[in-house]
Amino acid sequence: MTRTTKAVMLLLLAGVAMGQVKLTLPDSTAVPGSSMVVPISVENFRHVGSFSLTIAFDKDVLTYTGISNPPKVGIFNATPIANANSNGAVAMSWFNVSPALNIPKGKLLDLNFTYKKGTSALTFVKMIPSSVTDSLANSLPTTVKNGKVSARVVRQGPKKAKVPTGVK
Repeated sequence: MTRTTKAVMLLLLAGVAMGQVKLTLPDSTAVPGSSMVVPISVENFRHVGSFSLTIAFDKDVLTYTGISNPPKVGIFNATPIANANSNGAVAMSWFNVSPALNIPKGKLLDLNFTYKKGTSALTFVKMIPSSVTDSLANSLPTTVKNGKVSARVVRQGPKKAKVPTGVK
């Protein structure tokens, strides 16, 4: 390989790495019985024409209650609430020819749950090369960071000792 060929290949690899889509689910805590919002964050989500994602969760720990703040343009679809809670997974897909989604760094949408108890992994599943595509249907390289939900420790201040009556 010539020096020029090596340099071109290195530049191409650097370009792919810099433009790689990142999907992130956070580590969150909640109080049993509370509603919670779990954002799906993205980076390098540029010129996206479609996405198809499935998030798995422990249905003994979380009750899925829906999605909020999905993309405002295009066709969006998600698993019905009853099916998601039965399967412990919510699938969602979005498609639009124009305009494409452009989110350099930020929130894609919110998953809504009621927290029961315990700890649940939040896991991207079934990620395939066509999970995220550009507006020309070319697969975009994608990495994921899974998250989890666990109990929030509620700390109470020290209790005051009761002073018996008649004692000063």
